[in-house]
Amino acid sequence: MQGELFLLYEQGNLNKEHGNLILNQPLQSPALWKNGHETTGQAKPAAFEVKFLISQEKAEQVRGWVESKMELDPHADPNSGTYDVDGIYFDTVERDVYFRRPGFARKKYRVRSYARGNLVFLERKAKRRGWVSKRRIPLHSTDPRFWLPDAGEAFDLAKLRPELGWFSQRLQKRKLQPALRIAYERIAYMQLDRLGPIRLTLDRNLRCHRCDGIGEDRNLWFSDGERFQPMLAGHNILELKFIESMPALFRELMSEMGLVSAPLSKYRQAWDHLMPPENQGRIVPGVE
Repeated sequence: MQGELFLLYEQGNLNKEHGNLILNQPLQSPALWKNGHETTGQAKPAAFEVKFLISQEKAEQVRGWVESKMELDPHADPNSGTYDVDGIYFDTVERDVYFRRPGFARKKYRVRSYARGNLVFLERKAKRRGWVSKRRIPLHSTDPRFWLPDAGEAFDLAKLRPELGWFSQRLQKRKLQPALRIAYERIAYMQLDRLGPIRLTLDRNLRCHRCDGIGEDRNLWFSDGERFQPMLAGHNILELKFIESMPALFRELMSEMGLVSAPLSKYRQAWDHLMPPENQGRIVPGVE
């Protein structure tokens, strides 16, 4: 029944009362839950996100524990249970986002691609004390006008579609340009809680490389990554995502597995891997 429920969600055909919820939209990440369809580009309500850096051995234990309790993400490869995530992160030339300088500490802008889809997603991720909200809108990755911007017409996506203008405007206002490409394999599990969807993800085989602005790399962002360097080798990033309060299922998992959360940013981890130690930033106390 749970699997059928997920399929109905994905097809947008479920519209009935389920506990305290009216389920009338596709099941998705808590950070994208409610308040309209993602194609409107409207901001979504905040969700809570807790992260853990764990060994591959511990990741296998977590997967074994959760498989009988949550539903595998329907977008995953049916054989491996994984799907690929590939993204470009934006920053200033001075790396203001990385160093979490005033005005840049709590928001990241990125373009994300999923291997089993034919879209890229323009995203803004905002975070404050663990609470996360995302604004994103899809764009066909095959449209050449997206992949051919130059420094003189910096990402004027409003010419492509008016609703894309907010992304261009934010990049221009903050002087953001492509900085890093980060890719990884994701295993994701989902379930309905009384407040909405909950989600557990395990990210592995993380790798990264520099983009160094637009320049010659603008047409190679999602091509074969010969420049990739592995990062966090032998480790997985575990993320627990939910709305308002920690579900009992996640509390049970943390207790049984002895998990201790910590602030963790793939973007910062990638730069720490690529840059010499003397140039690396330090996490600002009290800022997640």
